[in-house]
Amino acid sequence: MSYAVTRFVSLQKKLLGAVTIGLLIVLLCALAGLATAWISVSGKVPQEVAQASAAEAVSRDFRMQVQEWKNVLIRGRDPAQLEKHLDAFRLQGKKVQSGTEKLAQAMPDARARALAQDLPSRI
Repeated sequence: MSYAVTRFVSLQKKLLGAVTIGLLIVLLCALAGLATAWISVSGKVPQEVAQASAAEAVSRDFRMQVQEWKNVLIRGRDPAQLEKHLDAFRLQGKKVQSGTEKLAQAMPDARARALAQDLPSRI
């Protein structure tokens, strides 16, 4: 090989190495940015999401309470079944009550808080 060809190959390798190192630096910075964003997003749950989750839990408990009331009406002729389903109905009622109280305390909007506090008295 001649000196010019060797010099060209050497320059080509140097340029390729520099571009590769530059791309690796850009890739590492992008991954670091994604990791930082992932940590900040996964660490905090927005208040609205937490309230929606709590409201869904109250709704689920209320549906269970309605189901227990249906069981009282359907199976209430047998005293043992009546007592069993009445106890379950009362337990679900306590869950709904405590869930709505917790939900009401967490609400920043006064009107929404008043509605949530008033809900157990309407049930």
